[in-house]
Amino acid sequence: MKDKKIGNLIIKNVLPSVGGMMMVSLYILFDTIIVGQGIGKEGLAALNIGLPIYNLIFGTGILLGTGSGAYMSMSRGRNNIEEGEKSVLHSLVIGVTIGIIYTIIGLLFLENIAMFLGANDNNIMLVKEYLGSIIIFIPSFLMVYNISILVKHENRAKLSMIAMGAGGITNVILDYIFVFPLGMGMKGAGIATGISSVVSLLILLTHFKNREIKVDFKKFRFDKIIFKAIVVIGVGSFIIEMSSGVAIFLFNRKLLETIGEIGVSSYSIISNISLMMVAIFTGICQGILPSISHDYGSGKHEDIKNIVKVGRILAVGIGLLFITVGYLFPDKISAIFTKDWSDILDVTKEGISLYFLAFPIMGLNLIQISYLQGTGRGKRATWLSLCRGLIFILIFINILPMILGVKGIWLSIVASEITVFCIFLLLIKDKKQLI
Repeated sequence: MKDKKIGNLIIKNVLPSVGGMMMVSLYILFDTIIVGQGIGKEGLAALNIGLPIYNLIFGTGILLGTGSGAYMSMSRGRNNIEEGEKSVLHSLVIGVTIGIIYTIIGLLFLENIAMFLGANDNNIMLVKEYLGSIIIFIPSFLMVYNISILVKHENRAKLSMIAMGAGGITNVILDYIFVFPLGMGMKGAGIATGISSVVSLLILLTHFKNREIKVDFKKFRFDKIIFKAIVVIGVGSFIIEMSSGVAIFLFNRKLLETIGEIGVSSYSIISNISLMMVAIFTGICQGILPSISHDYGSGKHEDIKNIVKVGRILAVGIGLLFITVGYLFPDKISAIFTKDWSDILDVTKEGISLYFLAFPIMGLNLIQISYLQGTGRGKRATWLSLCRGLIFILIFINILPMILGVKGIWLSIVASEITVFCIFLLLIKDKKQLI
């Protein structure tokens, strides 16, 4: 019976969730391929400088979706349906509001944001072109992430995968058309990605039309307790997503200081592959999180233990697969994004061989943080997410390059993940906090 439940979880929740998240990461990945082949190394550098904006948008959507989804699942596990529905309303209303606010701020301070992220006189126009086209679609991007998580908590993971798949296919087609035949450059790549998010959103919205309990916005009344619960549960996921943006920002700065724009162009390739890896791990986490939250609400602690075990196995297995591919085919991976740029290829190959070492441990860390979120331990999850995504990255990216040079930059992500994993091992003694 236990094996049957785990098998159903993987087929119905985890696989569609991973598929959907991979499609989202492919939005940006395909942008990178098209920009690299169609615009050049300057375009790659400009694209990577703007990537942290995605992390802010996606992170906010994930915070709301994860927080409200877990709260809803725990409420349903306690047979408190009405309380769960309130969290859904809060997620939708607050998501749209924040999306509009982000858009207004982005349009008003576009150049300031570009400069803060690391744009210089050589690429400021390219960065502004890309960011300007992305910013107008912020509400759509944010709500796609938000709703895609909510529908998974209502056993509609396949709908999420279909929506993301349709958006991904749209992005591939429009990216090519806008950048090559139409010659729209960075602006075209951004607009293509934005339109693709609208396609995904329209498909996801069909969930609320077919939903057994209809969403009634007239009933919305802001509730501080529910809002706080959503934030406490979801902020760990926000930090996980933002940590990718912080890492990109810090890596860009350090690489610019060390080896110049070539390093940033090279890191654009590596960071996009890393975003796909994080998307896969996030998909696994989102696939198991509804079951963890529901079983926690129902007091089924043994089932939670089995679910987390499966998540760990999947994460480590996929991480090891990526390491193997990275070591065997670094040239072919780099060639997908670039032309005959031997200087970038050499830097990228070294980066892949070192940076990819972090993936299996990264997967374990994200699964454990997800477990803490699903069982209502949001503060612990937040603290560990901060250590992983900000504190240790800041420490190691400033120390290791002084000892190892450029290798130290790539290894800083590995050192950060290992340190967080060691903290988890220390917490094993406290069985209330760690399975």
